[in-house]
Amino acid sequence: MFTLIKKAKSKIALENKQLFSYNCVSLSEYSCLTDENKKSPFCIYDKEIYNELYPKYPTSIRKANFLISKAFINDIEQEILMILNFLIYATSKQIFDYLLLKKYHVTKECVSKKLVKLKEKSFVRQLEFKTIESTSSFKVYLLGKYGIRFLKNNRNFVRTPVKLPTYKMKKILAASQLCLYIAAENEVIFRISDALKLFIDKDNNNFIALRPSALISSENECAMIEAVRRNSNWENELSEKLERYYFFITNNNCFCSYLGKNPHLILLCEDFEHINQVRKIVPDKFLADINVLFTYDRAFHEHNNCKFFTAKQYI
Repeated sequence: MFTLIKKAKSKIALENKQLFSYNCVSLSEYSCLTDENKKSPFCIYDKEIYNELYPKYPTSIRKANFLISKAFINDIEQEILMILNFLIYATSKQIFDYLLLKKYHVTKECVSKKLVKLKEKSFVRQLEFKTIESTSSFKVYLLGKYGIRFLKNNRNFVRTPVKLPTYKMKKILAASQLCLYIAAENEVIFRISDALKLFIDKDNNNFIALRPSALISSENECAMIEAVRRNSNWENELSEKLERYYFFITNNNCFCSYLGKNPHLILLCEDFEHINQVRKIVPDKFLADINVLFTYDRAFHEHNNCKFFTAKQYI
């Protein structure tokens, strides 16, 4: 389907050995460590589902309004609601990490207690992942009905969560984790799961749509992040989406070109072995024309000095 992108106006063939503050290592020159294929919390597991954990007692609208009038939501709790509105789905650790970025002086225990408080009054919702054998040790949070109501009443644009398959939820969680890791060490801004639209013919409303898992940029660089999970038919889904990424990144009107920066595409894999599987799907032409980098969920753990990998080919 690469014939669909023949209208792309410019191609980028830059060799970048660094992204933000991190050196990029060639896949051909790197030997995988044993623990780099450990599964992350955001890997896909067979027959995995998620369950919602409901409050012990329901909260009426009248009761919720009364609580708000009595300052039930303090500054930190309001910030937690804003973070969930921004990230869509998040773990308590991700919320804690984001609060630290915003210079709040909190502990993990404090954040956990506030999430319990908000969940019990339906300001946030709490989910857990389950397989036949086990239940996830972490919980996932999203805005609840009164959290949405509170933000709207305070004139905030609210990204109302929609019901997603487990693997799509984990893509968002993995992308958020990567962005938060980078933001902890670099001056960047990022957005999670924003829809992009690039018009081929505005008169006939003909366009290419794309929803990266995340967009992240610094003063001099920007990147689109695609979190790749091993869900059913993931190889074909990735191949099709790569074609749309190619169109956006090689076109003068793409998101990154508006900012005047050299765009990267980061393919975020489940583990190091998954990188090699994903690499086989990426066409050599794609690698030659744009800056493709690979990483995996656990790459930013302290034991690993290699964060991003390149497989640049010259055709």
